[in-house]
Amino acid sequence: MDNVIEYSKDNILQKENEEVIEKDVDDDSDSDDKEEEQDVLFPVWKKNSNGCGYSIDVETPSLTKLISAVGTRLQNGKPMVKILEIGVGDSHVLAHKFLNDIRVQVTFVDPGSNFDAFPQSNESSFRYIQGYFPQDLIVNGYKDEKFDFVYSSRCIHCNTPQGMIDTIRTIRNFLSPVHGRFVLETTGINSDFYQQKAKLVEYFKERKDDAYPGLITETEFLKHWPKWKVGAVTLMDSSERLRNMLYDAGFKAIEHEEKYRMSNHEFFVIVGCNTEETKNITNTQFDEVLYK
Repeated sequence: MDNVIEYSKDNILQKENEEVIEKDVDDDSDSDDKEEEQDVLFPVWKKNSNGCGYSIDVETPSLTKLISAVGTRLQNGKPMVKILEIGVGDSHVLAHKFLNDIRVQVTFVDPGSNFDAFPQSNESSFRYIQGYFPQDLIVNGYKDEKFDFVYSSRCIHCNTPQGMIDTIRTIRNFLSPVHGRFVLETTGINSDFYQQKAKLVEYFKERKDDAYPGLITETEFLKHWPKWKVGAVTLMDSSERLRNMLYDAGFKAIEHEEKYRMSNHEFFVIVGCNTEETKNITNTQFDEVLYK
């Protein structure tokens, strides 16, 4: 997995949603992906006092499903549901939702956060790890731990395509083997933060026939943001490409896919599982099956 300097990583992930051109979110005529999109309100940003960590305080489509999933599993008699969130893109939502429910254990891991801005409660089962996935999770004694859900939002795209696949493959090792689910949100190529750069748009057009048209190499990235040491960034141009990433990483089935816009940015949502038990399930059946 490519290491990302924590200050730089947080800068780009926050800037992606702050430095945008205000335009109609329906203006997406250049996209080859005809999937139906769901619009989401502009988020409220939360930032830690150390200036590094951040989060948004809005339920995105994948969060809504994840929260519902947790509730259903608890209703079905599961004594504890364990969630691992990689990167803290939506941690405030999870922290607020399960703040006073000791049956939901959430482990947050992020290199740039000291978590002081997070809600705290003696009734919560939260664990905070300031560091990188997976190495700092292992250092803290969680090498063999299995989670019901691993959730990551707007985080692992700060990577090469192979780096993303390697990270996703590692995530599989932390999932419960049968009922474990990986819920991923990642940034799309038709996001204003990138589309407002004319030369970068030309770069994308030149790469349209490549295996990953949304790959911004480290060299190319520095041309547009010379002060940021982020490395490569991989943006998705279709759900199919993201789906194939999960298959390449060893996931056996995809249970749900969708696309939505937030802050004039495009995001892809995908849910993968380790077994083929739900291989032929449609998106409309997602809630019923994922939450068993």
